[in-house]
Amino acid sequence: MRKYKFKVIENYIKIFKKVNNEIYELLAKKDSDIEGACVYLEKIQQKAIELGEFIEKEEPEAVSVIKTLEEFCEVLYQIHEEILSERGLAASSAKGRLEHAVNNIERTAAADITITRVVVFLPYKASMWDSLESVWMAANADEHCEAYVIPIPYYDRNPDRSFGKMHYEGELMPDYVPVTKYEEFDFGKIHPDLIFVHNPYDQYNYVTSIHPFFYSYEIKKYTECLVYMPYFATTGGMGDAQAYSPSFDVFDYIVVQSDSLKEYYKNIDMAKLLPLGSPKFDSVIRKCKNPPQLPEDWKEKMTGKKVYFYNTSLNGMLYNPLNFMKKMLYVFNTFRARQDVCLLWRPHPLFESTLESMEQEFVPIFKDLRDKYINENWGIYDTTPSIEDTIALCDAYVGDSASSVTALFGVAGKPVFVINNNIDVLPDENDWQDNVWQPYLENYRGDTFNKYCLVGDIKVFWSPKDDMHFEFYCDLPKDVYPGDYGRAIEYKGHVVLIPLNAQDFLIIDKNKKVKRVFMDKQMNIAGAFWGYLIDKNYVFLLPNKYPYMVRFDMDKYEFVCLTNVGEFNILKTEDNQEVPAPVWENEEKIYILSAIADELLIVDKKTMSTQKKSTGLKGVYWGAVKEKGGTSVWLNPYEGTVWKRFNYKTGESKDFNIAVDGLNGFDREFKCESTRRLFSNLAFNGDELIFAPYWGNMFVSFDRKTGKVKKWDAPFEVTAEDKSQYQVNEAVGQFIYHAKNNTYSYMDQINRKHYTIELNTMDAVLEEQFFDKDEVISHTYGFGNQARNLTYMCFENEFNTLVDFIDGTIHGNKHSVEEQLEAYKKINASPAGDCGEKVYEYLK
Repeated sequence: MRKYKFKVIENYIKIFKKVNNEIYELLAKKDSDIEGACVYLEKIQQKAIELGEFIEKEEPEAVSVIKTLEEFCEVLYQIHEEILSERGLAASSAKGRLEHAVNNIERTAAADITITRVVVFLPYKASMWDSLESVWMAANADEHCEAYVIPIPYYDRNPDRSFGKMHYEGELMPDYVPVTKYEEFDFGKIHPDLIFVHNPYDQYNYVTSIHPFFYSYEIKKYTECLVYMPYFATTGGMGDAQAYSPSFDVFDYIVVQSDSLKEYYKNIDMAKLLPLGSPKFDSVIRKCKNPPQLPEDWKEKMTGKKVYFYNTSLNGMLYNPLNFMKKMLYVFNTFRARQDVCLLWRPHPLFESTLESMEQEFVPIFKDLRDKYINENWGIYDTTPSIEDTIALCDAYVGDSASSVTALFGVAGKPVFVINNNIDVLPDENDWQDNVWQPYLENYRGDTFNKYCLVGDIKVFWSPKDDMHFEFYCDLPKDVYPGDYGRAIEYKGHVVLIPLNAQDFLIIDKNKKVKRVFMDKQMNIAGAFWGYLIDKNYVFLLPNKYPYMVRFDMDKYEFVCLTNVGEFNILKTEDNQEVPAPVWENEEKIYILSAIADELLIVDKKTMSTQKKSTGLKGVYWGAVKEKGGTSVWLNPYEGTVWKRFNYKTGESKDFNIAVDGLNGFDREFKCESTRRLFSNLAFNGDELIFAPYWGNMFVSFDRKTGKVKKWDAPFEVTAEDKSQYQVNEAVGQFIYHAKNNTYSYMDQINRKHYTIELNTMDAVLEEQFFDKDEVISHTYGFGNQARNLTYMCFENEFNTLVDFIDGTIHGNKHSVEEQLEAYKKINASPAGDCGEKVYEYLK
């Protein structure tokens, strides 16, 4: 009997059990409701007859089950007669006899009726079959299951989102997988017990669309259980588009690769999530243990050489297509000159169609690179259906981090080298120094915090004489990830590490022993805090994704939390930029402007009590500079040149436009012209205000008396262009105010320099920093967990280049198969490669 029909029997049995309890309650009452009990007995007898007729029709050989139903009807009749008799019948006796009879039906049905299942798998891309395969293998091995693999058609999207060319990849499926044509399968008549899909996007994908008949809300009409198997695997994190689609509301279950991924799924019923692993992992683990034969046309290029798998992903390309194409050329040129290694290039299966749909101007560049690579014939261009077969034949991965392929190499224990798509040259001799340079830190009182610093985010260096001559101090615990902490400061002889992604403080004592002081853990994803303030014994953490603003007492190791500050303070723009609104402070209060500037949240530093008041303002600001000795701040516009002077005590405000000829901006993230974030902050010099560029191309001077605005010529070299591709420069630079002597310095982020400035005389003195190159290199990171969502890999940087990776001269942690496999156990619930069996066993 089919499973969905056997559920009819199970439902009848549930009714029998429920009615038995109701009969008991009627008979056990002080004034027994015999009439009501009789009505129930008569109704349940009719239900038993209906069930018998159903079984005789669907499973006529189940004679023993029919017999137990007949016995059940006899018991019902006997109880009916006995409770009407003068002698009557105890409620407990009736319940026990009925319960025994129902259990007999249940036991006999389970033993004598063989349940069969029809399970359907609906792949649309043959290259993504691996996300379903191991579940199909488990179903196919079940003698009581009919497993159908039905490849479904899909369409390219035209630029106007209409359907373009149709594709059907049934002929590309592996030879050992029997394929049923979608036109020949009657979903309504057969009514599958389970349907597995790996495309969750229905009509919402901008690049492709499966046939509308197979949209989740349509296909759900034909099955008892619709299951989504993610087409991707991950090294520990997920994007928003992967974590939610409207179809998730339709699916009965979603298989996720581990418990650690469940937190990413928002706004859905957690009971739907089955943290059982990934069939993609199953496939690569199985095939790496028993690699397939080399294709004939690959043998000459691969035999006797180390083979590097080059992955060109969609995320990397869409982020910056031009830089991505330059990086492709750099990779090809690097490998072309090598005779000792082999490059195998496998583009994402939707790479070209995505370009054509979303970045058409780059299609000719890509085709030129592709055709030249193929025609030169020194490497391998892989378009085979099974990526796991290819991985089993390769030795290492080269490509982006935001790709499922990294995770597949990860669970196989093969090294993963993540390239930086903004780099297409080798580093010069000074790039290492630019990237250990430490930004100057001073709080509003004039207290400095520059004796300790973090190098590579996980090594603590220090300047014993507090003179910017740094040397290695200590390592951090092994479970600390790059980016967890934003700064190391000294407090009463201890080193305190302030969290950004982490949810704890690290305290390092004079003996270099580390103590962790934990907050409430609220999340597993990055981006807990966007900034911090330091005042006396307190550190105030400004929340990004963490639900609270946090005050940490460095004397008592105690926390105080405020809710809803992040939602109040951070604006998410139309292009998905997160913009924290201005925050400023004085001795007693912290002032937090709302995301659209209409309200001001005032936090008392001592009591953490809050007050909220209307500002009368409206706009988007992203920085504030407080005037000394007053209650006015200058609000820095997120876009444009109009600054606002705002008195936060009286509510008065006035606009000042500081536009000058020749002023323009350059978005340092997306490498394009921009009118946003033109300025970082300003310096006060009497009646003159000097505005420092953030994405702008010049300093601007504004005279408050005359209203005159002009370009300010700095007493040091100013450049807006990055010195090197190996630097990450969010800004041109900023002023730093030194409260104790009422002076300024300037932090030049482009050139990695820090100048003390006398604004009246225009004198500038360079304050240099000193690190020992060999010591820094000896403590670089190498292979390891790069973040909570980036498990065990090595990043391309000035210390570890693509050439270093090919030559096997990685600095820092060397690759360890054992450490990598152990790390991946945290994000793969089935390291033995048995996810498919677990999923089928759970759902069958």
